[in-house]
Amino acid sequence: MPSNSERGAKAKARSKRWLERHGYVVWDMEINRIVYTPNGMVPTKRDQLGADLGFLDLKRNRVVFVQVKFGAKPTSTLLLEATRAFDEFEFPKKAVRLELHVWRPFAHEPEVKAV
Repeated sequence: MPSNSERGAKAKARSKRWLERHGYVVWDMEINRIVYTPNGMVPTKRDQLGADLGFLDLKRNRVVFVQVKFGAKPTSTLLLEATRAFDEFEFPKKAVRLELHVWRPFAHEPEVKAV
């Protein structure tokens, strides 16, 4: 059975491929580091600006930051989680759009919600 981390990475990769098929230039927003401790190495992942992915929407002249979620939780719960991640930062309203991509089991496209 895959771990939550593996499911999240798979959903993020699916969103990235889905956006690229729609003609967007997409980049990862996670920083992967290794922290050296007395007990050994510990890998860490951290989202930049609260987002998993970013892409350029050239038709509307803005940058879009995407939080990707996978699972069967209610959309309202996932939207609240994404809002909390983005609330730590201040974004210019006209130049930035915040989105949530929800991948449901067996879905072929994500549910896209504005945050």
